[in-house]
Amino acid sequence: MTALEQEAVRLFIDHKKTLGSRRLKVKINELGFSVGRYKVRSLMKKLALFARYPKRHKITTDSAHNHSIVPNLLAREFTVTLSALMIKDRKLLI
Repeated sequence: MTALEQEAVRLFIDHKKTLGSRRLKVKINELGFSVGRYKVRSLMKKLALFARYPKRHKITTDSAHNHSIVPNLLAREFTVTLSALMIKDRKLLI
């Protein structure tokens, strides 16, 4: 394994396998190696370095529904009175 290949693998792992050929080329050039993007791309293919892509954000709530807001049938009032205060293990217990 050449010094260029070793540095490419080290940089790729240090950046949590998120570097593509463009960003990896910039990082390698900062280290003093003179390589182009296509050389880095073929180097990544040779070393089986595949960049991870961010996952798509999954929408879990439908905010565009036409349902009415449910009325408060219990009509509970949540007023808190402080009856006892105890600090234990840096936690406030009421």
